[in-house]
Amino acid sequence: MIVEDYLKSGLTKNQIWEKHTGCSREHGRILEWMRKYGYISDNKEIIPTFAPKIELMSVEDKKPEISELDISDLLRRNSELEKQLRESELKNQAWLTMIEVAEKEYNIDIKIPNH
Repeated sequence: MIVEDYLKSGLTKNQIWEKHTGCSREHGRILEWMRKYGYISDNKEIIPTFAPKIELMSVEDKKPEISELDISDLLRRNSELEKQLRESELKNQAWLTMIEVAEKEYNIDIKIPNH
């Protein structure tokens, strides 16, 4: 499906990859699949009729393959998101503390939603 979309859409491989997976870099996977499933001939020409080849793929071939680079990208992204979450939690706690201090210091009532 990804290879078909790439061949029909006119988008770059990275754009297609991001559209289907959410990751911005495809690390050569589309070209690898094009070779593996017969979309590209031995002389590097794109074969225009590829539907019969798709029907011959086994269920095992249709499973997405995760390379070490993909896993590395996911782990890096996960670490970035965890860091952003920690920073957001700290900022939230700082705001709540500032509000509490302001309420006590200036004897005012500041409404905090969901708190």
